[in-house]
Amino acid sequence: MRQIYFLATGVLAWTGDSSDDSHVAISHILEVSTAVGVEEEGLDLFEPTLGRVRFDPTTGLTPQQLLQVGLDVENMNWAAIWSFLNRPYWGRIWVLQELATCGVVRRQLEDRCAVGCGSTWMPKRFVDATVLLTLMIQQSITVWSDFHHIAEPVRTLLSKGLPLAWQMFMALSQLPPPPEIDHDGGQALSWLLRTTKAFRATDPRDKVYALLGLVRKRDQAFIVRPDYSLPKESVFTSLVIAAIKDMLSLEILEGNRKLTNDFGPSWIPELQDGASTGPSLLNSQGDYRASAELEADVSVDEQASLLSVRGFRLGVVRESIGPWIVSGTTQGDLSSGRSAFEARGHDIPMRQLMAFSDKLPENQRETFWRALVVDKDYSGMGNEISPAPVEFERMYRVMFGLDEIPEDFQPDKEEFDRACQFMLPFERNLVQTQMDRCFICTEDGRMGWGPMCARPGDEVVILLGGSFPFVLRLKGQHYELIGDAYVQGVMRGEYVDEVFDELYPGEWFTLC
Repeated sequence: MRQIYFLATGVLAWTGDSSDDSHVAISHILEVSTAVGVEEEGLDLFEPTLGRVRFDPTTGLTPQQLLQVGLDVENMNWAAIWSFLNRPYWGRIWVLQELATCGVVRRQLEDRCAVGCGSTWMPKRFVDATVLLTLMIQQSITVWSDFHHIAEPVRTLLSKGLPLAWQMFMALSQLPPPPEIDHDGGQALSWLLRTTKAFRATDPRDKVYALLGLVRKRDQAFIVRPDYSLPKESVFTSLVIAAIKDMLSLEILEGNRKLTNDFGPSWIPELQDGASTGPSLLNSQGDYRASAELEADVSVDEQASLLSVRGFRLGVVRESIGPWIVSGTTQGDLSSGRSAFEARGHDIPMRQLMAFSDKLPENQRETFWRALVVDKDYSGMGNEISPAPVEFERMYRVMFGLDEIPEDFQPDKEEFDRACQFMLPFERNLVQTQMDRCFICTEDGRMGWGPMCARPGDEVVILLGGSFPFVLRLKGQHYELIGDAYVQGVMRGEYVDEVFDELYPGEWFTLC
């Protein structure tokens, strides 16, 4: 199927019949593309631009920038746009392969794909431009708010969430161009499974079979030839076992989880609408290696669906704050950095996190704020700096009510606007990290971000062959896999290097 789409002179992606407001959405999409100059400039995700509009990671994308090119986004019908971008078409797993092999999002002045709704058609890059616009605005959320007003499209994104086309765009944007896909430039299977777990498929086995056209050649051997007579559980357990034994890595087990599978052991990939893994926790730079250079050491009882892995105990979760799901805004005093952050929908977990911060001794605060942003400065547009800059500490202290905004910082602005602008770099990184995550602290004071379903009493372990620690939950004599975690101070093998030796090579953890 990959060859069919790759060799086609054109591909028509029909999203379905027209609706009462689809013509409004399409007219706005054309308006966006014309205003930012997509026809002339194209899209280039290697540069922080949207056509002729530049995204500045330090200040974000402002309404004034868009008005300068004639785009008044606040007065657009974002309910109609969101409805079009959330059509079921954008969430289907097979569609990802079709779109990926006929023109992806990267460096495209033109592609071979036209998107249709009813009898109306437009270049796919026009849709991509609108999705990229919402992504840039979502990463600039603080500059789209004032004392009593949250501007569109932020209001719609906060109330409805990100549409399905956003996840399709993000997946396509990280795939190689079609010629590279065709010449072994596909993605790692573990990455594809994590990235596509929210995509839909009528048969769960298609969550694997649909990736054959996108996966790199060395990983294709892990996927059995499409055979719908095989039991669902067998397809996925065989996949995981083959991947671990071949790569001697636990990469295929990593990722955030909602524990939504209705069949199979906890260690198979999550197949339904899974929890988000924020960009900061994707290990895109390969700089996380919690198990140092030690390879995976596993044994399998296929009949009992048990996977035993050697590793080290890191600690027991004492406190879990979250999960961090933004779903609205609150009213109240917006005069300080602390209340300004709460007012954008983070109020309940944020207050718990602030209470946690208030109890910390001063010598633990640096570990805390670095854990909050996974010790990175991540702009969300391809730039990543690690460790996080020391300037983040003052931003953290303002956000958590421990310090005042510097007097010489934008003194002519209202206090709320000053707070938002001053905290923006730190907050943007925090938002990238906290998606569907729980902040965790172990009984011995280790801090970081756990999976969505983490709770007190869970065990944090480092399993050999894993880039991340894992959170496990005791179930009888075995453990359930709850998800991966970031723990400050252990992500580059520091803990394993300290405790591993021939006399203590670790212990066995059996996952059920």
